[in-house]
Amino acid sequence: AFSRYVQHGIDGQIMTAFVIVLAAAEAAVALAIVLAMYRNFGTPNADTIDSLKR
Repeated sequence: AFSRYVQHGIDGQIMTAFVIVLAAAEAAVALAIVLAMYRNFGTPNADTIDSLKR
């Protein structure tokens, strides 16, 4: 979709690949946070975890 704005080169494809890699990294970080919550507190539900309030 981005390649129609560039006459020569593969800048559009590189930008698209970068966005996809960035989204995958964001999903991996979110999954790591949820897994850490589950391992430490026994539940992935953030509403039931209130140990940071104390």
